[in-house]
Amino acid sequence: MIVYPGTVKGNVIVLPEGVHLEDGTAVEVRALPAEQQQREQEMEDEFEQHLFEVGLLSEIKPPQPVTLPDGDRTPLKVPGKPLSQMVIEDRR
Repeated sequence: MIVYPGTVKGNVIVLPEGVHLEDGTAVEVRALPAEQQQREQEMEDEFEQHLFEVGLLSEIKPPQPVTLPDGDRTPLKVPGKPLSQMVIEDRR
């Protein structure tokens, strides 16, 4: 499952730039009240700042949208046994 943040405008969900879903893609929409969304973001920012202050983060980067590669994503037919079977045999 991949989570994309979106915004409702005119009863239409607008996804971040670069996110393209194919027609027929099943989605689940969860609406958060604005104050809850803002508080969750504040908590996340405070946590990142704390990690930065104690030295576990070297910098705080803004979130980047997740994008899938373009092109044909059809699985290839590979000769031989399935990889899962080879792994099981190697573990014996």
